[in-house]
Amino acid sequence: YQGFQILMSGKGCRNYENFLQLNEETWFDFLNRVCQYHINVPRIDLAIDDRKPYLSIPDLIVRTKEGLLSTKLREIDFHDSGELKEDVFQSKGGSLYLGSSASNLRLVFYEKGYEQAEKFGKELNPDWNRYELRFRHKKAVRLVEELLKDRDVARIALSVLNEKVRFLQKPENSTVTR
Repeated sequence: YQGFQILMSGKGCRNYENFLQLNEETWFDFLNRVCQYHINVPRIDLAIDDRKPYLSIPDLIVRTKEGLLSTKLREIDFHDSGELKEDVFQSKGGSLYLGSSASNLRLVFYEKGYEQAEKFGKELNPDWNRYELRFRHKKAVRLVEELLKDRDVARIALSVLNEKVRFLQKPENSTVTR
């Protein structure tokens, strides 16, 4: 045989996490086990759930449109879906995509609470953002190696974000952007 493919949604990951916990294992144990074989990692995602929220997705989209974004990721896309109610636009959530869907790294910032309310008919939680880091091909393999070496998902995710993207502010009394 040629091997196996493992594909898990977020819910699938949570279910498998329960299995790992029952066996007193972690995701690092899982990755260590699968790395004992000749593997190909076509894609792996890291997700940060922000329930404060520290960032405003609509504000990030505005800053992006105003050129207040510093990144080497060239392709940028954004969406703000919604509906008109009594001639007033009501948002159903915004998304900002940095990097192309085919690139080895894509960053996605979106309003997860809106997505969950729409998808599952749940009560809206406007204070739930998600920041996804989508790694593909060589970057995915390197991420797995880094995760096994460092064992600190948050540090790795924040390090990538800090290296790949900066949202800037307009100075109040200047034409210079900082």
